[in-house]
Amino acid sequence: MTDRTSPLESFHEFLRSRDLKSTSQRDMIVEQIFSKPHHHFSAEELLETLREKDPSMSRATVYRTLLLLQDGNMLEELDIGKGHKYFEPMLGVSHHDHLICLGCEQIIEFESPEIESIQDQIIKKNQFEAVYHTHRIFGYCQLCQKKSK
Repeated sequence: MTDRTSPLESFHEFLRSRDLKSTSQRDMIVEQIFSKPHHHFSAEELLETLREKDPSMSRATVYRTLLLLQDGNMLEELDIGKGHKYFEPMLGVSHHDHLICLGCEQIIEFESPEIESIQDQIIKKNQFEAVYHTHRIFGYCQLCQKKSK
């Protein structure tokens, strides 16, 4: 995607590459997801927001569109355990990792050149060809730590 290509245009290009059709509901989903600055959301939160605009929006349409966005590398799924999954838009977002609170489910993003360097060394040492990676650290945020004391 170039700087001038909108998320909706990128999605339409992806759909065409798969011989799939664009629909008004798919477009509404994409526009809703990419209307905010980088954020994390659940499919159910997205569905609730969309149904405020279009009560006929189906859960199946939302989930199928989320899968398409993942297949097109426009969206990433974050499984935080306990059966809870969040999504984050990835267009125009640099690589980052996550701290995930097991108490309140807060997701904190971080970048670490040192961790990336160590991973690169491990990959090289093992003659491994990496395609992608994620790094997630599970634990408890400061607020949840204080609550448990």
